Amino acid sequence: MESKQYTLKLTAGLFTLLFVVTFLNNELMSRKKTSENLTYNEVILSSRLPASANVNWEADLIKKYTSGFRDQKDLIIGKRPDNFDKFTFGTLNGSYSINYLGGKISSLQFNETQNSNEPQIIEDTHRFLVKNKNILAVDFSTVAKINERNDGKGIYEEYGLFDVNLVKVATAEIKTDLSRHILSLTLKTVSDGQIASN
Repeated sequence: MESKQYTLKLTAGLFTLLFVVTFLNNELMSRKKTSENLTYNEVILSSRLPASANVNWEADLIKKYTSGFRDQKDLIIGKRPDNFDKFTFGTLNGSYSINYLGGKISSLQFNETQNSNEPQIIEDTHRFLVKNKNILAVDFSTVAKINERNDGKGIYEEYGLFDVNLVKVATAEIKTDLSRHILSLTLKTVSDGQIASN
């Protein structure tokens, strides 16, 4: 008997709650029609949020994080290219297979099978080595041409890479076609031969 009374009270309470919510919702909707300042979405939100809630938080957040960029035409968010990215995708146009050793370049070769681009032209290979010495796998301070030969199909150049005491630490072998498009670069240490790559 007690459980029936409890069920009856619970049902009556839920019915009353449903009636009150329906009445309040109807009241809010009728106020919407009389208020010119509130939009439909603001009325619905105002019935769910406390009066102190900030409903413009997204707009405030956007203003906060873009306030310093208003003078710029384009807003770019990303990582600034490092020397390897500039070399791989700038100088070499992403057209080469590159082997790394210790995070630096030990060799590169033009990738003919997966590439529609032509190899990059390197007019001055000596300057090319000096300019990019900080990303090559051998530490050197001076570059000197040791040998150059032309076999009618391509040009093969060999450069000595020397440390600050003018001791030869490695050899750079560069192969280009007759138009000076670089086809490969291989670094070989003086003691071990070719540098191992990852």
